[in-house]
Amino acid sequence: MAVYNLESGALIADSKGGNTLTNNGVAEELVDFKQGACCGDFVPDDYMTIADAALDPDFPFKDGDANKKISVTFWVKFRASGIYIIWAKWDYAAAKRTFIVFLFTNRIAIGIGHSGGAGQELISDSSVVIGLNKWYHVGVTFQDSDKSYRIRIYDQDADTTTESTGNSANNINVEDAAFELGRWGTAGYLNALLDEVVTFKDILTPVEIDQIKEGGYGVAAGSGAKVVDVTYLTATSGFVWYVELSGDQFEDDDVLDNGGGDEITVNGTPAADPTFYETGEVEMTSGVNNGQQRPVALDSAGVLTVLWPFVSAVAMGDNYNLYPGCDLRGITCHQRFHNENTFRGFPYVPRIEDVLM
Repeated sequence: MAVYNLESGALIADSKGGNTLTNNGVAEELVDFKQGACCGDFVPDDYMTIADAALDPDFPFKDGDANKKISVTFWVKFRASGIYIIWAKWDYAAAKRTFIVFLFTNRIAIGIGHSGGAGQELISDSSVVIGLNKWYHVGVTFQDSDKSYRIRIYDQDADTTTESTGNSANNINVEDAAFELGRWGTAGYLNALLDEVVTFKDILTPVEIDQIKEGGYGVAAGSGAKVVDVTYLTATSGFVWYVELSGDQFEDDDVLDNGGGDEITVNGTPAADPTFYETGEVEMTSGVNNGQQRPVALDSAGVLTVLWPFVSAVAMGDNYNLYPGCDLRGITCHQRFHNENTFRGFPYVPRIEDVLM
């Protein structure tokens, strides 16, 4: 897995692995971006690159890769029409063609190298005409075992998502071409803003692609256990983008008693870890407070004390979603969310809410 957040002072950094790029002219854009506080401003002749031999062993389509599959997501804002290269492991002139994501006749397209790298199969999404000067989130996947692909495109201005799926005619060929953003070998280039480029050696689902687009964190509604969008690493399954916590860790039930003021007695709160929801959040999903959220200051024997009262009294039988708390400490990140691999905080410094409580 590789994540390029394209942040100021760290345009070339892979926040998940060791796939550090070499920058050839790409500037920082500090005003118009989609993630963090910066993105990459690519103009023709600008690109970023890393040699195949320098890629992490598990980078998709590294030379010698036998388990050939990939998912790539990114935000992009094109300034001009034409053929513009976004993600490439593809040296056209040297006939070392493996995989490419690019703009082709105002469509998002992928290219699959075959026949020893000399042949190419180009597949474009015909349903979305890419406009200029507007942000799109794109997710593409390719699985060589069944030659299946997915191209998923979110148009921010229209707030619509469209995708195309299918199967290529050819199996992919893996070559030792460099991995590049904004170029294919010695040509192609890019004229666009580019942000949050994520590469997986796995096949993401549409839900996972959308979760990355939405920031990678959040909670999806549902019955029983909730889905928590966290990135974590396990020894057996590698990186995944969400994990379903067991039913004794998450609740979506009804209120037993309003308790008055800032206390709510809830149904079925687990007693195994009485601090699990502290610094978390309770969201009312029915009743006069439907849609309102409050931080949880205290969880004691099924009685939640929120940081400030709801606007109206919470009634018995009102429904809620209850989300676990994160105090931003390294030990909590490790023990509660298994998310230590992406922990970026100060492991021993409490957040301000904890100090105020």
